[in-house]
Amino acid sequence: MEKKYVEVPSALDVVKMIKQEISVYQHHSDDYSYVFYGMRNRPLFIDIFCVII
Repeated sequence: MEKKYVEVPSALDVVKMIKQEISVYQHHSDDYSYVFYGMRNRPLFIDIFCVII
């Protein structure tokens, strides 16, 4: 990917972040997961939910 986007600095930044995330997963796979939080504002209530993958 670096060769393909050698002239696009923002794309190279994304490639670098992806490689870093892969490295973190490889070294800490037992402790690695994703968590997504979402909120919805309703009159008199705020719903908060969490999804763990």
